[in-house]
Amino acid sequence: QLYQTIFNEGLFIPLSLEQKNDTVIPKKIWEEAHVSAVKNALHQTIESNGGTLHRYKNDLPRGRIFYGKTGTSSRQKDFWTVLSDGDIVIVSWASYGKQTNDAMALGTEMSWGASTAGLFAVLMYNELLKTHNL
Repeated sequence: QLYQTIFNEGLFIPLSLEQKNDTVIPKKIWEEAHVSAVKNALHQTIESNGGTLHRYKNDLPRGRIFYGKTGTSSRQKDFWTVLSDGDIVIVSWASYGKQTNDAMALGTEMSWGASTAGLFAVLMYNELLKTHNL
């Protein structure tokens, strides 16, 4: 919800799973200058050589501005990424686990593969564009 608000220029619009014909009146909760500063920082994760999503820059369509944020759990067992072009917001999560006795226990194994959630986000974004002709 936070990232959706950022990409709506600071307007909070409650998320729902279904379309309604009701008129939604967004509430301004962030000033434009704050939104711009956050979006600039999120853009640098892709544009800057040291950015956490920079390695995927060439895997995204050209001619669009992208924003991203990555994160890990405190013990590096879970990883997440938010990727957006300002209109579409993709959230991905990856957890490393261990399968024993036909059951998968997630978040049990430490891994250094934090970029996996970023790769998932890029793959989902590209697939969404392809399947919906966006």
